[in-house]
Amino acid sequence: MAKNLVNGTNVVIEESGDNINMNLSSTYNTNLQQEINDSFKENNIYSTTETVIGTWVNNKPIYRKTVNTGALPSIGGKTIDHNISNIDYVTKIIGTAYRNTDNIFLPLPHATYDNTAISCYCDKTLITIIVYTDRSAFQESYVTLEYTKTTD
Repeated sequence: MAKNLVNGTNVVIEESGDNINMNLSSTYNTNLQQEINDSFKENNIYSTTETVIGTWVNNKPIYRKTVNTGALPSIGGKTIDHNISNIDYVTKIIGTAYRNTDNIFLPLPHATYDNTAISCYCDKTLITIIVYTDRSAFQESYVTLEYTKTTD
């Protein structure tokens, strides 16, 4: 919980699950709180369908899409078509892989000092995942892309 002083009034802001709670009293502030909560919920949507989640520095909409990238390879790389048309600029690439034998989640990309790193990158057509040691026990993985489009 953070306390901030705004226009001479104490405002308490607290994140709780899918909401940001603010101790405010006026109708204007109640509407402001609803707008903040709606924005917070909208920006935390992860879906396999393209979703607008915000605005990039050039005022273009930022889209988000999560792609099921399947099992990680035993060694080497794999490419997965992300099926996103008209990508202009990718602002974020992030993902996870899951090994169900011991309930381990691994971030993608995965940076380490040795040969256990995992590279994860994309172009305007494909997501590429490269492993440098056997990662085939990770039978499930997802990569989320955030991007702008040439059509906006």
